[in-house]
Order: sequence, then structure tokens, then C-alpha cells
Amino acid sequence: MSSNLKLCFLTLPVEIVYHILDHLEVIQILFSMRNVSKRVNAIVDTYHRYQTLNELDLSSETINSNGIKYLASALQYNTTLTSLIINYQQICSPDVQYLAKALYNETSLTKLNLYNNQIGNQGAQYLAIALQHNKVNSSI
Repeated sequence: MSSNLKLCFLTLPVEIVYHILDHLEVIQILFSMRNVSKRVNAIVDTYHRYQTLNELDLSSETINSNGIKYLASALQYNTTLTSLIINYQQICSPDVQYLAKALYNETSLTKLNLYNNQIGNQGAQYLAIALQHNKVNSSI
């Protein structure tokens, strides 16, 4: 993205950014709009679809290691997600470390489904450490 285009985007009125977000899928918001800048993060955090994101099923998406990093970064600040499903993604132990770090202080997640991934023993340990701090009754 050229610096002029980036500067124009970063100075758009909030209402126009909301209108752009209205035309994106949740996965695009999580992976493309988060961590563009502090201002865009603040706008996304106040966006109604992001604030009411309760369930996220990424089983039909193809998520690579970078995608897991973006997801983990976005989840660090989400306080409404109650169900996260990431099946059939070939997620491996190093990727799970990012996800576990994001879930460490999670207060609303009650369902985590990582069926048919390659998490392994080390990945399971990362998740166990993170989720033992979870404060809600859950089916994790």
C-alpha cells in the first residue's frame, strides 16, 4: 500500500470506515483490518459486528501460520467471543502457542474446538496452561 493511500485511509472519518467494514466478512476484518494502526484497531473495537462477535467457525477457511498469528492478535482484545471452532487446519504446536497466548486472559470463551489439527503434546501443554486461567464454566 502506498504511503499516500495508507495516509488517506488512516484519516477517513469513522463512519466511512464502518461502511467499509459493513462490506467485509468477519474473517476479513480479523485478518485484514486489525493491527493496521492504533486508530483502525480502535475503530474496529467499536464496530457493532466486532463487538457482538460471539461465535467464530473457521473450519471452512484455510488458515496458515500467519493467519493464526493474526487471529491470536485479534482475539487478545475481543471480550465477546464464546465459541471458537478451528477444525481441519493443520495447526501445529508453534501455531498453538500464539493462540494459547491470546486465550490466556480470555474471560468469555466457553467452547474451543480444534478437532483434527496437528497440535501435539507441546501444543496441548500450551493450551492447558492458558486455559487453566479461564474464569468461566466451559466445554473447552
